Amino acid sequence: MTNNRIFLTGLKIYDQKNNIATIDGIVDLNKLSDPDIDVTAEAKNFMVLNTTIKDNNTYYGTAYASGTFQFKGLTSAMNINIRAKSEENTVINIPFNSASTISDSDFIYFIEKDSTKIKKNQKKRDFNGLTMNMDLLITPNAEINLFFQVWGTIGQRK
Repeated sequence: MTNNRIFLTGLKIYDQKNNIATIDGIVDLNKLSDPDIDVTAEAKNFMVLNTTIKDNNTYYGTAYASGTFQFKGLTSAMNINIRAKSEENTVINIPFNSASTISDSDFIYFIEKDSTKIKKNQKKRDFNGLTMNMDLLITPNAEINLFFQVWGTIGQRK
């Protein structure tokens, strides 16, 4: 670390199957409330998705990919560029007509009945969006399941 900047050179991270991604770049922490990131990851057969329907009912599954993953910009306005191809053991599920409850939404917050207990003038961090560019090659060994959800069949408990 130099001048509040973290320099990453050849940092290796491992997924659950010990596949490796190598990270190079800089994380600038001069503005801690909104760090500036310029990081590139090179991955080979790396687990890039591992979710269930409870995590995200729009799409879920397990995905392995090889390629380049670049993260650049302030965390409040991140640009993500991905150039990758799918690998074996990729299974992505995309249900249509999925139903969810209000409590499943991450943008709905429950507050106390007496809202005067909430601090006024709480400073909120601006979020200016996320730009994601993806150049994906989905190979024949990837399984993509598109299905219609019939009420009560997905997530039903007996």
